[in-house]
Amino acid sequence: IMQLGVKRISVKAPAKNPNITLAWKVPKIDPKALDSKDPFALDVLSAILDGHANARLNRSIVKKQRLADSIDASYDSIGRGPQLFMVSAVPATNRSLGQIEAAVKESLATIVKEGVTAAELNRVKTQLLAGQIYKRDSVFGQAMEIGISEVNDISWKNIDRLVEATQQVTS
Repeated sequence: IMQLGVKRISVKAPAKNPNITLAWKVPKIDPKALDSKDPFALDVLSAILDGHANARLNRSIVKKQRLADSIDASYDSIGRGPQLFMVSAVPATNRSLGQIEAAVKESLATIVKEGVTAAELNRVKTQLLAGQIYKRDSVFGQAMEIGISEVNDISWKNIDRLVEATQQVTS
């Protein structure tokens, strides 16, 4: 069944702090269509939004606007079943979940309208490439990468191709 609109779920449980998670259904890497650009762009977007202490969401929503105590973006391009692009946050004192939702949507709209800067793009691509290189420093890291790829029907022979596709992402 295809989802045609917004779906909201509120969960009430004993907790000290509220939390908000915004999630979007997104494509994952399709082993039969490795040339699809969307999963690689989403990997880069996730890192631009939340790849370091001064990433967009943290800089804007936590440090500048002081709407949240913490915020993060996540996306996994490889996995079984449908995948989600998620942004989660814990609101600061006297801030509402609605304020955070509006600020996240505004940040995403800015990227849609203006793109990302060359500096952001280069920093993230360098971080992602370095992560791939560091994984290969150990036999365990290599085995994990090969195993995860193979379990998800992506041949280990295509791992370098996936790294190259990430490096090809543009604003």
